[in-house]
Amino acid sequence: MTAAVYIVGGTNRTHEELRYSLRSLANCPDITQVWIVGFVPAWATGIRSLPLEPKSEKFANMRASLTALANTKGAPKRFYLFNEDHYIVEPIDGEIPTYHLGSAREYITGPSVWRPKNTWCRAVLTTAEWLRDHDGVEPLAYEAHTPLIFDRARLAEFLDEYPANRALAMSMAYARAGDGGAGENHGNAKVGIESDLAAKRAQDMPVLSGNQASFDGELGDLLRGMFPEPSRFERD
Repeated sequence: MTAAVYIVGGTNRTHEELRYSLRSLANCPDITQVWIVGFVPAWATGIRSLPLEPKSEKFANMRASLTALANTKGAPKRFYLFNEDHYIVEPIDGEIPTYHLGSAREYITGPSVWRPKNTWCRAVLTTAEWLRDHDGVEPLAYEAHTPLIFDRARLAEFLDEYPANRALAMSMAYARAGDGGAGENHGNAKVGIESDLAAKRAQDMPVLSGNQASFDGELGDLLRGMFPEPSRFERD
């Protein structure tokens, strides 16, 4: 049995995506505990919390949150790392599978993905380059927008070693601290506003992800139909 850990930043919205992600955990009986690190919405209940003052820069905030969790006594030794817009849309028997998108460098520098001024692209590339230089192998791109299972002790070791002044793509830490094998490439679970939702659902993976625009549109309609009832992690 495994914990789900959510890194939640910002206080300027109601975090409805998180609400529906928590509802979707009913599809994965392996998850028996939830931790929220960072901002804890007032409606959340039945969870373990690690409240943190948010940092203004996104990647610094994610790193600080991961570091706090990795060094918290009593935190789960093994856990799935969720974004609040990850949704389990099919029943899973056992652990959530691991997914990647092939070579990290090839993926992130591909013409359909690479944007030189995009902070996420730069963070993935700089993390991948550091991992390659230190481990001697090209890391895989764990950027399929799906939950990833981590070993907390190995994560703490990696965060201690990775330079503090270097941008860190949170999912890429899986290359060092992941505990679910290399995984398989079945596509990207991210549903954008221009995505073909039917095509995303047809991918061989039980998870979808989204963003605010897609949650306000077709993806949100799907989720609200799938999970109309409150979960045990919500107050009335």
